[in-house]
Amino acid sequence: MVMEVPADTFAAPDRAALDRVREAAVRRERARMARELHDVVTHHISLIAVQAAAALVEDGLPDGVRRTLESVHRTAREALTETRLVVGRLRAEDEAGIDRLDDLVGAARRGGLPVSMLVVGTPRRLSRRASLAAYRIVQEALGNTARYAPGARVVVEVRYGADVLTVSVADEGAAGAPNTPGGGGNGLVGMVERVTALGGAIEAGPRDGGWSVVVHLPYDPV
Repeated sequence: MVMEVPADTFAAPDRAALDRVREAAVRRERARMARELHDVVTHHISLIAVQAAAALVEDGLPDGVRRTLESVHRTAREALTETRLVVGRLRAEDEAGIDRLDDLVGAARRGGLPVSMLVVGTPRRLSRRASLAAYRIVQEALGNTARYAPGARVVVEVRYGADVLTVSVADEGAAGAPNTPGGGGNGLVGMVERVTALGGAIEAGPRDGGWSVVVHLPYDPV
């Protein structure tokens, strides 16, 4: 006997569900890569910094050797800061947001960047896009400070206003060196594009010998 099966008995796969499964798999893989990259790179850079610091305590080092070791130690510390900030970009998008700024600032501190954070006003719920934009902009600004003004003190301020969220990152600049992030660079261009897409505004430029980025984001993006 041959049974006829209605054509709609076997429904077509739910493409939206399949997409969600694929996206979840990609997020897990990116998170795994980020952890491995962080562990491997920071381990080796930390060893370089420790060995350079240990060598510097030796007596009788020629001036040229001492300057080289100091440069190696300083560069290793800067690389640690940048690595901890940049590796965060491999995290899944749903893991990054304004509620993760404490983690971001903590990573910068552990890398040797003296950062303080201030929250003004009553925190309120943000759209996913605005929350992610705030996180990415602070991440980029701290990365620029680590790169162009290593060791400079930085203040991150998150201000919940009546109509907009204002996020600012301001540093004091590197001692004896101009703080000009790549003349603007791709990082600043990316910030402008991200903010503009949300209907917000951004101000970036030198201030009091350092550099500041101030972003105004609407709670309900366009």
